[in-house]
Amino acid sequence: MAWCLLGMWMAPALARGPGAVALGQISVHGKAAINGVEAVGGGSVFSGDRLETQKESTCSVSMKSGDEVVLGELTSVEILTAQNEIRVPLESGRLEYLSVAAPPIVVAARGTEVVPAKGGGIYSVELDGDTLRVTASKGSAELKSANGVLKIEEGKTLVARVTNEEEGNQTTEARRSGAGHSKGRIVTYAITAAGIGGGVGLALSLIRASSGCGSSPSNVGNCESPH
Repeated sequence: MAWCLLGMWMAPALARGPGAVALGQISVHGKAAINGVEAVGGGSVFSGDRLETQKESTCSVSMKSGDEVVLGELTSVEILTAQNEIRVPLESGRLEYLSVAAPPIVVAARGTEVVPAKGGGIYSVELDGDTLRVTASKGSAELKSANGVLKIEEGKTLVARVTNEEEGNQTTEARRSGAGHSKGRIVTYAITAAGIGGGVGLALSLIRASSGCGSSPSNVGNCESPH
């Protein structure tokens, strides 16, 4: 997976309301879209934007907070600011991300929530139909569902089958405010060791790009916001 996280902050290509502040900047490898419009590297990403990648394409969002999100091919997400966190509803596909201590990235998928450890970390989340796969490459995470909470220790992968009868009924405002969290139910799950070396390339790239973390993978999991 290749991407570039360098560049100048650019003004938004689309008209925004008064006071709109960009969350971050997008980099594109291949073809991606923001709100249905072809994305251009260096463009700004705002709360409420919907990002999609095409086949054999990836894109990344480097946020001013120090958080980083990388979308794999054929992936669709939204990026929302919600209280003291950044919410990323995953509709389909796979994403990898670095979550700093504040604000953390919470990924929502089929009514469940992947919540990072308080110190931050590096994770991947994949949604394929009703199968959810979560890997904690650095730092632990919790998967919150209607059944309760499952902890995913560092170096572990959780694979679960999830049902969500209320999926698709929430508005963007509900997702932003946090209403209706954790409606998905875990039907079956297994926790196994993550693949050897899993996430190492992502870890090195994201740590290097984030001014809030050190240059060594050992520092992730205690990653502070740069501001």
